Amino acid sequence: NRYCELTTPLIVKAQRSLVDRVLENGGPPPPQPHYRFMLRQREDRPIGSRDYLELQLVTAIDKRKLQPKQQPTQAEQSDSQQPQRPADEADEAADVFARDPHEIYENGLVARQLSCVPLDMETSLDEFRQALDATSSTSKSLRHARQLALLYMAGQQEGVTGFQRPSSSGVQFRDVTDKPPTSMPPDRRTEKFADAADCTKLPLPKSQLPVVVEAYEKAIELLSAKKQRSLAAQAYRELGCLLLHLERPRDALFYWSECLDCLLGVEDALNNWHS
Repeated sequence: NRYCELTTPLIVKAQRSLVDRVLENGGPPPPQPHYRFMLRQREDRPIGSRDYLELQLVTAIDKRKLQPKQQPTQAEQSDSQQPQRPADEADEAADVFARDPHEIYENGLVARQLSCVPLDMETSLDEFRQALDATSSTSKSLRHARQLALLYMAGQQEGVTGFQRPSSSGVQFRDVTDKPPTSMPPDRRTEKFADAADCTKLPLPKSQLPVVVEAYEKAIELLSAKKQRSLAAQAYRELGCLLLHLERPRDALFYWSECLDCLLGVEDALNNWHS
């Protein structure tokens, strides 16, 4: 489920781009014929991203779009010593794939009209929602806090400014804006991932540190309420390490002390450990 939450936004965005490409080039709208054929073989079971490793959609080639192959001359036929036999469908398929790809896909048009991956965005979104439903609220909260911490640390690198990409690279990126973060994980069940900003997380500026700390504190509160002391202690430790890296040792010591209290089940364990 964790990987589904990470990869599905990218898959859906890619599917939307492929659908746009197919329609712009006059291809058959999804579901395309080869996809429907595979559905019948699978007894109408949907083809989703989880099936990619075991399933390969084979696109159909319309032979009417192929350029006629040059026929051999009579001299070439007489020089051939191999006996001729009637051609069957296997021979025709082998002949097609043995030819120059430029002969099969004239100007690349046919290649842009077909897709060998499923374009069923609703199935991908359903899998994404199922993964969200199967994830506990404590896990969502802790993952969200950790993600904010990573984005904050990325924003502190030299040359990086918050909410936009660094421009020092020679590669030109399309400008992407990001929404200000919140301390609680957002509800992603209604997202359609139609825009690149829905799939992209940009570094956070220094001004967003209070949001990161608050996200960790809310995650710790939920974990403590669910008696998940080990995960709560991990969150305390991570927050302390983050603050130490930001040269705030007093704040780091406070959260590390809370980590000890959580692990040992003793109040103010740092000062009372010997009693």
